[in-house]
Amino acid sequence: MIDQATLGSVPLFDGLSNEARGRLTARAVRRRFRRGEVLWRAGEPSRGLWLLLEGAVDVVHPRGTQGRLDLVHREGPGGSMGEIPLLTGVRMPATAVARRAGECVILHGDDVGVAVRMHPALALRMMARLAGRVHTLVTRLDRLRGSTVMNRLAAHLVAGHDRAGGRPFRLAARQAEVAQDLGTAREVIVRYLGKLRRSGVIRAAGRGRWQVVDRGRLAAMASPGVESSS
Repeated sequence: MIDQATLGSVPLFDGLSNEARGRLTARAVRRRFRRGEVLWRAGEPSRGLWLLLEGAVDVVHPRGTQGRLDLVHREGPGGSMGEIPLLTGVRMPATAVARRAGECVILHGDDVGVAVRMHPALALRMMARLAGRVHTLVTRLDRLRGSTVMNRLAAHLVAGHDRAGGRPFRLAARQAEVAQDLGTAREVIVRYLGKLRRSGVIRAAGRGRWQVVDRGRLAAMASPGVESSS
């Protein structure tokens, strides 16, 4: 169960009437999840509209048979998921995996439909969110096509170095998450990290952390067209 005040704090439902909020919360289900937990898999039927209250969730799509997952979109607190099956009646087109532990709310699809009829602006907000995801995905695809894995990994390392103020830092909680972000496989990330380490551009700092030794060389390698550290 979710109270109306909590629902009203979600930007998507800002401005809804008390009646609409009451309808949405009547059958809502709260659910906590752990990091790495699968919330749903591609091909499953829709359970409704998912609202993220805490944590982070990656919506991913499998590619090939090697276990590689392509990132479709990532949601944080206040985000929503599952709009396409809700609006079109298809099954879930992708898989949702928790990147960080948190809590979500699942709104019954019929109740969302009633709320949309009561407040047509809600449908426009949902469409705007979907349009934003398409734009982000197209931008991401353009970036992947215009750069190599080494370019993207170098840029990722430079960004981590800068955020950490030059101190050792973690790429992510898991190397598989880095691979997913950079549009490649975990094994490729491991291979390129080893190559960068052997070249002296970075060094292992223990417990999954890395230290950038030569930021200038690494930044140059982030430019499209640069294939190696040599």
